[in-house]
Amino acid sequence: MPFTTSGDYKLPGRLSRCIGTAVLWLVRWIPAPVAASAEKYIHKRHDYYQVFGDNEQETPGSSSAKWRALHLPDDLTGKSVIDIGCAEGFFCLESAKRGAGMVVGVDVRLSTLICARLLASKHKVSIRYHLAAFPDFRVRQKYDYVLCLSVLHHLLSTKDIWKVISDKNYANDKQKLLQYLRALHAMTNEGGSCIVEMPYEYDEPGEKKHVDFNLFNEYFLAAGFTSARILDEWEHTERDRKDRVIYVGLG
Repeated sequence: MPFTTSGDYKLPGRLSRCIGTAVLWLVRWIPAPVAASAEKYIHKRHDYYQVFGDNEQETPGSSSAKWRALHLPDDLTGKSVIDIGCAEGFFCLESAKRGAGMVVGVDVRLSTLICARLLASKHKVSIRYHLAAFPDFRVRQKYDYVLCLSVLHHLLSTKDIWKVISDKNYANDKQKLLQYLRALHAMTNEGGSCIVEMPYEYDEPGEKKHVDFNLFNEYFLAAGFTSARILDEWEHTERDRKDRVIYVGLG
């Protein structure tokens, strides 16, 4: 089974995608008591990227803090949202709760999508989940909000995106990055927003002063977006020495 270029995630093949589609369709019919038990079991067995409800503590690295950094409207009535790399569906769930008309989540891990499907049923919201890998899946429509959070760096030869942008030795990665942003642009409605989160890992906090994070905006523009800017910065845990820079490009 192939992996992402970073080696961190397995990519589902055609058979896995077919099986995943069937499993996710069946999950919605699981009785509520069984679903609750299964959800607890899944949470116990896996180390989750996202934390929900009573299990979440408000920290700089919490899912709620990251949601606020995305600056999505409180009212998403009639809007469409796709979350690429949705994991357990925190941002899909929040979008659906705020009235989004269509919410789609895509991820490469079936176990996390099962958890996401169970949570959607628990909260009685309609969310479509698909087992697939970006950019190799068909998108039949454009979306008002395209979320691609902490995904693109896994598709390059180094996860240090700032090295890719500034070092001439990474010409192939630059082309790939532009290709991925063009794919995101193709999913974004005219006047819609594409929100991309890129991680910044450092050895010393002072290193951040020497990085021009605005350089990434030029790739948005080259991909066809009408404008691009840094939307916010989401502080991860100091222990992991990671920050996340969040960008928005307008379709």
